[in-house]
Amino acid sequence: MVFGNLSTGYWLGAAAAAGLHWVELGRTTLTGTSDTIGVNGHGWTTPDSSFINIANNVLNWENGGNMTTKFAHKSITALSDTQWTMRFKITIDQYASPSGDAHQLYINLQENAVNAEGDSKGVGFGIRKGTGTNGYRIMNQNSTSEIAAGTMTAFSRTATTETIYIELARTTSTNLRGRIYTQSDYSDTPETINATIASTLNGLDNIVVSVQQDNGTGGGLNGIIDDLKIWNATNTTTGTPDVNITFSGLTAKPYMMVLHHGIASGNIASRLRFNGDTGSNYAQRGSRNGASDSTGTSRDNVSFSLNPGNASDEFLTAMVNNTADQEKTWVSHGIDGTTGAGNDQNHSEIVGKWANTSDSITSVNVYHTESGDYASGSECVVLGCDPDDTEGTNIWEELGSGSSDGSSQTFTTGTFTAKKYLWFQAFNIGGGTSADVWLRVNDDTGANYVRTFTSNGGSNDVAINQSNGVSNVVISGTSGQAFCNGLIINKSDEEKFMFVDQIVNSNTGAGNAPNLRYESFNKWTNTSSQINKISIVSQTGNFSSGCYIKVWGFD
Repeated sequence: MVFGNLSTGYWLGAAAAAGLHWVELGRTTLTGTSDTIGVNGHGWTTPDSSFINIANNVLNWENGGNMTTKFAHKSITALSDTQWTMRFKITIDQYASPSGDAHQLYINLQENAVNAEGDSKGVGFGIRKGTGTNGYRIMNQNSTSEIAAGTMTAFSRTATTETIYIELARTTSTNLRGRIYTQSDYSDTPETINATIASTLNGLDNIVVSVQQDNGTGGGLNGIIDDLKIWNATNTTTGTPDVNITFSGLTAKPYMMVLHHGIASGNIASRLRFNGDTGSNYAQRGSRNGASDSTGTSRDNVSFSLNPGNASDEFLTAMVNNTADQEKTWVSHGIDGTTGAGNDQNHSEIVGKWANTSDSITSVNVYHTESGDYASGSECVVLGCDPDDTEGTNIWEELGSGSSDGSSQTFTTGTFTAKKYLWFQAFNIGGGTSADVWLRVNDDTGANYVRTFTSNGGSNDVAINQSNGVSNVVISGTSGQAFCNGLIINKSDEEKFMFVDQIVNSNTGAGNAPNLRYESFNKWTNTSSQINKISIVSQTGNFSSGCYIKVWGFD
């Protein structure tokens, strides 16, 4: 982890640069089940990975030579059956006829039954070059036959190598409107056409991109799609889109933080890749549940959880160095485990590297190959920090803080506005407090906590069904100091996983090593509320004056 004074935006020990802060670079939250969560990587399901060129961090489609249909699809929340609006940018780099038949491209919204050819009922935008009628068109297909077999309505605009901006809108249950703009702000006068669609063509919940050429050789239909947005249940394009997909990659920052919450539907075991690199360019060292380290070299991924494949939720984080001309290295922590206060959680500590020394990380892909799925609501968020940045808003908002006055066995943040991700730090000066110091949330004193910790690299110490909170946090006893730093996933309907790093220092001076280092992996098993208060509680004795706690968060 990176320790820092997040309230001012500065890291401890880092140079003071105006506006230094963490910003959100990208996130993907699943609306259905999936084996992968791509954050401004492709994040699409495709039988042919070469169809989507994620090495260049764009949705780059290419059709040349004699080939069958290639397609990729991405699940979204089902759209309204009467109105929605979709916009996207499309750049055509090559538009040339083959020797026979035609090259064809379609960007469709389809029903969930996407078959092996990418065909299903749906509506969309298409481009054709070859024999027959060429150019731009909108289409609707009320069958699961060949994707080009639907009813086509053509624009009069001549297709060529160019950049255009497309708007498709279902304005009623039976009308599809298509528009072509040439300005990026959609401000010029568009060509507009309308097509009648079947009123039974409902439940559109997949975005499908497909290219095809049935026979012939030569020619080519190549290009890039980017900046796809959908406003559901409306025919206006104001406000935040319900779907917002940018294919051009994350903005590279020299420091990155990856936060992943995997909600399990069957067995999962997360792995990590960058920039879509599937070559043998990764290496790792890690430990699960305090066991001896294992290593792996020349891998095509790195483990994110060291989970052997369990049907349990997981909370994983990684702190990443992202210097383009250096190998990318990171430290990750992970928690997973069976639900309930009677079950302790597993924990993983992994360090890894991506051996690339020419590119910055601009896409992150979390995936697994087990028998289950990531369930709806699973999420990966990528944050970035650049010491030279002077603009933008720090995503970590200070939520609450508190300190001790020397007369109480508790110091607390007080009640704060709950956020999905929490980052807290606490400091105990020591004095009259006992060795057993607890972290308690929302004043809950029920048997709803589980704690696993290791001390100085020793074996696991496990406590289940704890009633006063997570024990042995901010320990210092009657003398010395303790400092801890922790992260929490804080979804109301899921157990709250947290991990805490801690130092205990009872003897001053450079001639004395710190007494203890703790790694603590914990959970609060409540699945109906969010954490909105964190307290540090001593079993006996008052805290000395000047102890403090501070918490930050974001949604």
